[in-house]
Amino acid sequence: MEIRRARELEARRAGLLREAAAAGALAVLVYATEGRGANLQYLANYAPIFGDAFMFLSDRRRVGLLNFDWDIARAREVSGLEEFIATFDLGAALVEVLREMGLGAARLATVGFERLPYPFWSSLRAALPSLDLVDVTPNVERARRIKSADEIALMRRAVAITEAGLSAAVARWRPQMTELELAAVADYEMKSRGASEVAFPTCVVSGPERAIPVGFPTTRAFRDGDVVMVDLGAVWEGYRADLTRTYVVGEPQPAAQEVYAAVEDIWRRVMAEIRPGTACRRLNDVAAAAASEYGYALAHRVGHGIGLHTSLEWPNLAVDEDALEPSMVLAIEPGVCVPGIGTLKIEDDVLVTPEGAEALSTISRGLTSLGGGGRT
Repeated sequence: MEIRRARELEARRAGLLREAAAAGALAVLVYATEGRGANLQYLANYAPIFGDAFMFLSDRRRVGLLNFDWDIARAREVSGLEEFIATFDLGAALVEVLREMGLGAARLATVGFERLPYPFWSSLRAALPSLDLVDVTPNVERARRIKSADEIALMRRAVAITEAGLSAAVARWRPQMTELELAAVADYEMKSRGASEVAFPTCVVSGPERAIPVGFPTTRAFRDGDVVMVDLGAVWEGYRADLTRTYVVGEPQPAAQEVYAAVEDIWRRVMAEIRPGTACRRLNDVAAAAASEYGYALAHRVGHGIGLHTSLEWPNLAVDEDALEPSMVLAIEPGVCVPGIGTLKIEDDVLVTPEGAEALSTISRGLTSLGGGGRT
């Protein structure tokens, strides 16, 4: 691990311990499960691939607990932690650690316990009934809102891999290709360029009968005139990209061009609103009002935060009232679904700067042709 990255991780952990101490807690317990490990990733640069994981933090000891012993080498390398325990009975192992540390009746701070399975919770309570737990999850999630220079650099790399992968996949488009085939090529091209994984299942939605906001790719073969929406993202060192572009097979129909021009205008209006001090939900309000002017409804909220997660990252731009601040990163994704035409959407990861906004992606946002020759 790079020294600068290690120092940043240690600063996060030390800061959390200080906040826990301010709440009267002697240690911190962090819980994560596969697919919901962003807070642990933020603190340890590690999240479980399978199963569950805990991290115990105190001034005297730091230990990771996970299910699989084969994952210890990876966890130790990326986290900077030296001590790990691997067991399928994580609840018992956690109780043993707390007893060894003399904390069976202490106040402990917790992160991520809202996801703790009931068997873990009940066994912890049964073994240590005097344990006093205080939730500090909001402290971690608040810290995650503002990206450091290193985090922004990692996200730029994730976006660059995503763009290169999408461009390469589109270049390999052939007549008779299916949605599933295009998604598979896009995944391959991202991973061949360094993505450790895809941020979410690549979404490919095509044709006038598939006017849906999000959908898994199918065996449907592209046809001439189809609108094709591709939503994908690469992961680089835990940080995720989220990018959407819309294409057309052959020449776009005038109706599709008209809808897409509206989506482009909505995107521009939202981008113009992004600056420090703007309330998060105002971006959604602006997008919804612009779509209504054109006679459409937004396919879904105009966007969300992006970082160690995608759609679950703060903020939810449809409801959150907090003001934007510099170094926040948002996924801005205005889209419209029109039966008989299809799904048309633009999505970019956008950095909030002191002056306004910077789109991290540069790939063309135009309604690009995939060429002709699809099924008719």
